[in-house]
Amino acid sequence: MNPLNKPPPQPKINYWEERTRKRKEAMEAEKLNSQASSSTQVPAGNNISKPQPNKPQPNKPKPQTQPESSSSKPTQASPFSTPSDNSKIPKPPTQTTQNFIPDLIKIFRGKSQCIVVGDFNAKHKAWNPRGNGNKAGTALHNYARSSGNIISAPSDFTRIPNQTNYNASIIDLGLSCGLNNITAESHYELSSDHNPVHFVINFNSHSSHLHNCKIITNWNKYQDILSSTIAGNPTINNEEDIEDAINSLNYNIHSAINNSSKFKSMKQDFTLVPYPTRIKIREKNRLRKLWQHTRYPPLKTELNRLQREIKRDLSYIKQREWDDALVECNHSDNSLHKLIARANKKPVTYPPLLGFQGL
Repeated sequence: MNPLNKPPPQPKINYWEERTRKRKEAMEAEKLNSQASSSTQVPAGNNISKPQPNKPQPNKPKPQTQPESSSSKPTQASPFSTPSDNSKIPKPPTQTTQNFIPDLIKIFRGKSQCIVVGDFNAKHKAWNPRGNGNKAGTALHNYARSSGNIISAPSDFTRIPNQTNYNASIIDLGLSCGLNNITAESHYELSSDHNPVHFVINFNSHSSHLHNCKIITNWNKYQDILSSTIAGNPTINNEEDIEDAINSLNYNIHSAINNSSKFKSMKQDFTLVPYPTRIKIREKNRLRKLWQHTRYPPLKTELNRLQREIKRDLSYIKQREWDDALVECNHSDNSLHKLIARANKKPVTYPPLLGFQGL
């Protein structure tokens, strides 16, 4: 059989869009039926007059029942210098979030620079501190933390409901990879309950976007590359030659480091130690080395004091992370039971392998 005679494959269907379209059509049909039934009713009264046909009223505006276009979305991204992938996703359904994270994984797969903006309908204490969280917010926070992506959220509310029994929240967010210098601002410019959010992307930032990334450098390869790229002392006759030599040396050093290094991403959860605590750890290591050489008693006293402070700071950080994990737990999805079972699980101790001659 000739493979060219095969029929073309069927087009892919987005079930979320189809379900939203069918729901809007059903609501429009129900609204038109209710308007038609209300126009045929005659009000009861003492004087019964001859019913007259309904005349069109050109001065009264008709209600629009067409769905809102995609250009009036409350979020927009503004790249400036280099092209990147911009994606816009609808908010996940409120009943289930089983396809939320897999869809994000498909979007970010194989992309070095990508940003996704939109109404995620995800609430979490990390970006919505004055409200309660939900399942979508917990899933988004855990995914961004494990994959190294960055969540960009404005400081002001993005949804202010008209009902008094609903609280304002921040649910219009941006999720990016490879772009770490992003600012998000919420503007009070529209009359709807959703405020437009403006995302500004700066492509001139050179810091790494993966906070849980480890750099492994082969220093032997670095020396070989540096010795082959730098021939020797350059000839210098004026100040411009000095500047050119400095720039060339810096470029060769950075190129050698990049060519002899590889980056390894840590997918598991990690503990972020604050910068003041890291400074104390560096000072403690410096004092310990100095005390090992000199055995000076005041150095030992200062070393013990720093060790007590570092231990107290680390215990406070672990307790705060444990409290955050307890807040995110819920009885409905058995997350509290899983957390307790994981905490009470004892490590497995394997006995030594003994033969007829012992070890």
